[in-house]
Amino acid sequence: MPVGRSRRCWHSAPRGFANDVGVAAVTTSLVTAAAMGGAAAEPIWDFWSAPEAPAVAAGVNAGGTDPAGGAASLRSVWELDAAFVDLNCDRLEGGRWQRVRQDLEDFVHEGSSPVQQQLRWRGMLPQMEAKHRWASWLLPQVAGSGWPTGQGLVAALAKNASALACPLGVATVLALSIVAALGEAHAQLGRGAVDDGLSWLHGSFSDAARALQTVLQHTFDELPAMMLPVLAASRWPVLDLLAVAERALLPSIHGVALKHLNPGTQIAEDEDCSAGLAPVWGEAAALSRRIAQSSHIAMHGDVQHPFGRRDEESNALVQLARSVDAGSMMAADAELSHHCRPLFMVYALVLGLACVEQQVAAVRMPDPESCLRFADWLVVRSLLKNDFSLDFLLMDFVRFPVFGLWLRFRRLATHRLELPFAGVATLASAVRGSGGQPRKPRSKGSQFLRAYSAFDALAANLSSAPRRLAAITMCWGRAHATRLRLWLLAVRRAAPGLAVLVLCFDKVSLTFCRSASTASSFCADARAWPRSSLSKLSGLLVLLSLGIDALWLDTDTVVLRDPVPFLRPLHSSGEVPDMLFSVDADSWNCVNSGVFLLRAVPATRQFVAVWASLFLDRPLSSDQATLFLLLGLFPGMDFASFAAREGLLYPSAARARALGPHLTPSWGALDSRAHFATSFEATYGGIEVGRVSDLSVFHLMESWPRESLANPLYEDLHRAGIDPVRRLLEGILSSEVPLPGGGADVGVGGSHEDPVGVYSMPSDVRELLRRSERGWVEVQGAPGGRRDCRRSFEAGSR
Repeated sequence: MPVGRSRRCWHSAPRGFANDVGVAAVTTSLVTAAAMGGAAAEPIWDFWSAPEAPAVAAGVNAGGTDPAGGAASLRSVWELDAAFVDLNCDRLEGGRWQRVRQDLEDFVHEGSSPVQQQLRWRGMLPQMEAKHRWASWLLPQVAGSGWPTGQGLVAALAKNASALACPLGVATVLALSIVAALGEAHAQLGRGAVDDGLSWLHGSFSDAARALQTVLQHTFDELPAMMLPVLAASRWPVLDLLAVAERALLPSIHGVALKHLNPGTQIAEDEDCSAGLAPVWGEAAALSRRIAQSSHIAMHGDVQHPFGRRDEESNALVQLARSVDAGSMMAADAELSHHCRPLFMVYALVLGLACVEQQVAAVRMPDPESCLRFADWLVVRSLLKNDFSLDFLLMDFVRFPVFGLWLRFRRLATHRLELPFAGVATLASAVRGSGGQPRKPRSKGSQFLRAYSAFDALAANLSSAPRRLAAITMCWGRAHATRLRLWLLAVRRAAPGLAVLVLCFDKVSLTFCRSASTASSFCADARAWPRSSLSKLSGLLVLLSLGIDALWLDTDTVVLRDPVPFLRPLHSSGEVPDMLFSVDADSWNCVNSGVFLLRAVPATRQFVAVWASLFLDRPLSSDQATLFLLLGLFPGMDFASFAAREGLLYPSAARARALGPHLTPSWGALDSRAHFATSFEATYGGIEVGRVSDLSVFHLMESWPRESLANPLYEDLHRAGIDPVRRLLEGILSSEVPLPGGGADVGVGGSHEDPVGVYSMPSDVRELLRRSERGWVEVQGAPGGRRDCRRSFEAGSR
């Protein structure tokens, strides 16, 4: 099931309704799915139950949250490093690894001629050692001074792998050693000195390659995260260096290696690897070469919208993934020669890329992530389970560029494994809370801390408020920033008592935010924060840590009247939920992470911390897809297995030890047919007929690629170059001043249900809103006539 086609906007990331059996069919037939048992019918209002409840009832979770201050088992701030693994090494050892990383990034992407590149590859390792003096960085019990070239590292890691600092940094240095050794071998072979070239391959290259294999194995054996997405998304250019070797150095070395390093076996360098296989295997090889030529993506730059990442190769990848059935794929796995194994890895990468491009969730299976997880397992098994130092030379990576194709995952990344916390103490403050008090003045130390003055100003402003509640959003880019002033003015007009904090990720958004003159001190200077939804969750953590209830609003929402009176559950069992999410209009619980409320209680803060921790491990996913996992909303999902793998419930597991054993706070759904509606441009959206006047927050799809929308209701505006969000905001702000009291269907406010003020709605605004009016056919056999997302993603199904 695609998690996203015809779906949500950027911040609220995609999920999708179209049942894409093609891509999922391969993994469905290859991954064994547990039989779906006949579960007893649940109570009608059990749609918001905690997914971990059965495990907790069985005594798995012995912890929970401490009402006095957060996770009961959070014994040390340093344990947070296990829950928020700093694979980019941004928080490590005073920033010295970060400085190495920046130099390596610049080295990889610096343009030069082929001759200059040869000299740079061969000379970079001693230059970096001279500059950074890194030989002594690893403790003596881990490795000696020769670790950058792999000397002694394998044996040392066998004794004390857990003490390895910055594993991906170490891996990148080793990859640089591989490139340097191959560069020397390339130069010797070019002069005809075959023995000298082979000496480099037997010596320096072999040491570095074996050490790299060991480091990667140890690293990903310890993490629940998958290697395919993490290596692509990391700021460490491990893949880039291996792709350099694959593209520029192996062509001149591969044939010599086949002749001299594989005695007794005659292998033709141009062996026809796809002989006897379906034509699609040859097509996959050709596509991999084409993609590898253009996949040297810069390490810097913003991540993209999950469905703004498609290009002309996307459809080809998906079609190829659909074209091979399970039987032929596993037959190829058994029949391909050792020399041709990269062809199988290429096809496994094609499958993984298609899973991500289509945002496939394997519904009706115990593991919704099995599509990508299976591709990851295939590649890791093929690449790292044997002798990588020999395989890299003897396997045909020249015609089947595995590492160049692997780099394509980077352009699909929704974040780069980055959090806006310079140190674990700042992270701990957000996770643990500060007792609701403004923070003490800070030193000029971290660039991330500039944003905190806005949080402190907000906390001070709300210190005597009867309810400490604020809206929060984030913004970057000129298209969103230019309407931000109008957006803020509309919120102030509709809800003058609602404070709004804006995370401004660039100068233009900060400028427009401050120009709105609506408490400019609440415009957070977050220019140093990563421009991703990890910053969204981090901002929510900071706000909750100050004891402030948080109402998240995407900036492609339009606030028509004060949402606060309508922040109540669609169905109430008597208690006030700690979390309220907008949901698909035909469902009870298919959440939308573009509009939601979080109460500032320890349980909710712990929940958001776990949400962020899981999302950090999933750089190809979205905050919303991760929320679905955490709430157990995928049909057929085995939540107990997911929780065990991710270390959520057992107090001894690293994540539970850091954040406390997971307990889902009470939660519910907002009224998404009237008060918190989404545009009917998405099949799950719409406004109940006759209730336009009851709208409080209207969520448009303007961060969503137009070609992905099922019902392009505003195509006429787009053709005329008009932004529908801006048009609605301008129309609202041009109307008359709100008047107190109730009224008939004359405009925003005046609901027969909640008389909170009336003002005349311009006819063009009303016409744009009414395009999303619709009726719903009750889902036959579904409780209350709405879908339960745990049973179906399909609009109109059970």
